[in-house]
Parts: sequence; C-alpha cells; structure tokens
Amino acid sequence: MQVIIIDNFDSFTHNIKQVLVYAGCTSVKVVGYSEFDQIENSNVIVSPGPGLPSDYPKLERIFDKGNRILGICLGHQLIGSYFGGKLNQLQTPIHGESVDVEVLDSECCLFKGIKSFKAGRYHSWYVSESPLAITAKSNDGLIMGIRNEDQSTLGIQFHPESVLTPVGEQIFRNWIHSV
Repeated sequence: MQVIIIDNFDSFTHNIKQVLVYAGCTSVKVVGYSEFDQIENSNVIVSPGPGLPSDYPKLERIFDKGNRILGICLGHQLIGSYFGGKLNQLQTPIHGESVDVEVLDSECCLFKGIKSFKAGRYHSWYVSESPLAITAKSNDGLIMGIRNEDQSTLGIQFHPESVLTPVGEQIFRNWIHSV
C-alpha cells in the first residue's frame, strides 16, 4: 500500500514517515505542499504545519477526489474547517505537552482497541465545533478527533508520531488496515 504525505513545511513530516514504515506501510512518498498538484484515489496524510488551513488553499483539492485522508494537527484543522467546522485559537500555544485523550467513538477505525491514551500536542489553533462525528476529546475538553460517516476522512489534533503518544504506531497501523 502506498501513502502520500503532503508536507506543509513541518519538521514532523519525516517522523510520520518513519512511524508509518514501523507500522507496516510498504511505500511512503513525501510530497511538498508547493509541489503537489492533483492527488486522486490515494491514501493521503495531510501533515502538521505552521499557520492556518486558509494559508494552504491548494489543500482543498484533495477532497472529493476519491482520496482516503488522515489529517494531523493542521490537517485535522483543514478537515474541520472544510466541512463547516469552527476554528479557535488557544490563549497559550501548546508545544510538546502530553494530554489524556478519551475515545468517544468506538467505531472509529483509528482507535480500534484503544479506549484512552496519552497524546502529544503541538498547536495554537483547534477545531472548536464540527458537523463531523467527534471521535476523541482531551481531558481539557478539546476535540482531538473527527471523522466523516464512511471514515474515508479522519482528523486528529494530536501528533501520533510523537514520543508523547505511546499508541501512535498502533493508530497508524489501524489506519493502514482500514484503507
């Protein structure tokens, strides 16, 4: 299976690639934001990155093209805002902090076999409201996961590739097996 990671100028992108390989993905291709054109019928990870989804207007091209999408941090915010959710800014940015996360949606493929876990957070914006199913929340009440009905589009605010997310490899493995 091939996964395409859209790199939004983020240092975590190659960590994501490495954990995907550990989780059993046989082919991972990293494509820079400024280099990708149309991606269709692919397994796509939208990487973290600085700024807001509106700073990356080309990313909206990945929707409605038959892609299976996993958005991480900025990618999660892109999914939330694309589907009509609301973004808010944290009063204080969170960079490298661990948080307790509770899984709210036992049907979400990402969290198969996981009920709660510690996760690493690195963000200053978050999805505060979403019309999509909310799959997980942090112990401070922030949305940590969203998905569409058929689970072809999934978003997570936390960083599964971080050492602060011990179940991160399992989350990637669950995603790989779902696509």
